[in-house]
Amino acid sequence: MLTNTKVTNSFDKQDIIFEQLQTITSNIRKTAYKGDVIAKSFDTLYSLISNGIILLISALAALFFFKGYNAFSVLGNITFDANNVNANLINSDGSFTPGLIVMFIAVNWNFMGPFQNLLSTTFSAQVGIASTSRIFKLMQEKLPNTDHETIEINTIKGEIEFDQVYFKYNEQGLEYQLKAASFKAKPGQVVAIVGPTGAGKTTIISLLSKYYNYQKGSIKIDSQELRNISTKSLRDNMTLVLQDSFLFNESILDNLKLMNPKATKEQIIEASKLTNAHHFIMNLPNGYDTIIENNGANISQGQKQLLSLTRAILSNKSLLILDEATSNIDSNTEQIVQKAMLELMKDKTSFVIAHRLSTIKNADVILVVDNGLIIESGNHASLLAKKGFYYNLYTSQFDF
Repeated sequence: MLTNTKVTNSFDKQDIIFEQLQTITSNIRKTAYKGDVIAKSFDTLYSLISNGIILLISALAALFFFKGYNAFSVLGNITFDANNVNANLINSDGSFTPGLIVMFIAVNWNFMGPFQNLLSTTFSAQVGIASTSRIFKLMQEKLPNTDHETIEINTIKGEIEFDQVYFKYNEQGLEYQLKAASFKAKPGQVVAIVGPTGAGKTTIISLLSKYYNYQKGSIKIDSQELRNISTKSLRDNMTLVLQDSFLFNESILDNLKLMNPKATKEQIIEASKLTNAHHFIMNLPNGYDTIIENNGANISQGQKQLLSLTRAILSNKSLLILDEATSNIDSNTEQIVQKAMLELMKDKTSFVIAHRLSTIKNADVILVVDNGLIIESGNHASLLAKKGFYYNLYTSQFDF
């Protein structure tokens, strides 16, 4: 709510958002109040029990003292040596002294104090467990089971093959979001994926990254079935640049070193120059030591994307995935970034999703996806010559 004030103001919905905020804060206040009442009720109960026991002991001791009860007769058959009885507690004739009353009360205090602390700590622990139960549940979540052992791979050459791949997000659903997808990519090739929104472009990338398991068909990397490759070793050889770049609340230098902690500052500066990020970084108050605010609030969307591309260059992985990586960059910067992307994609098998078709004209293979089907494939020139879906898409963007 509070982080999207521009959207709220542009639609003049401040009153509605304020009402929603009031409702949320009211619910939080009521819940906190109930918690405080319960906590204070426990404290009051502990005090009542403790004071009640002290009152009971005091009353019994006073009764014994003023009625003149004999300690030896009260304690029954226990034998006492009158010469060894502490005179401060019991008189030699067996009568109680005020010292015995004080001792009982002191013993009670010494017992009830730790007992009350224990119960208080138990209540606090219950509150803590309730607060962190979701975190514990997430931490205990196991990876999906496989019915076979996976293999570790050290390096990936980058040969990719999809063969009649079918996938649906809902296992019980009838409709597949990706149907009979088949294509090949040789090591070092650039594969562009284009199509309308919801066509299935990101689905292909998600399957290749093992975020989902396909139901039918085969996906192979370097002739190894993707199901057989461990997720960790696959992603250790893969760099992913998304449309919405996330930056941590740390310095720019630390953010850029995330993918390659061993990178020197000289290497980072060189990579930043390739993406044209160096210029704007040096214009910031503290240069590479500038702290990125929450969600990158102190830099623009385009600058965030430039930092993500710089991070990808530094990672130097053999598989590269760019999902709308230039969507938040202006036309002038886009030309510079495209040159950097060509440098970035050199000797890597790269998958590029883009709505701006100008960014993928040089791709080795262009896959045209619509309604979950790969309806056309080829390079830019061959697809234009077909005058099919890609031709219409391309000409509509450039008004041919």
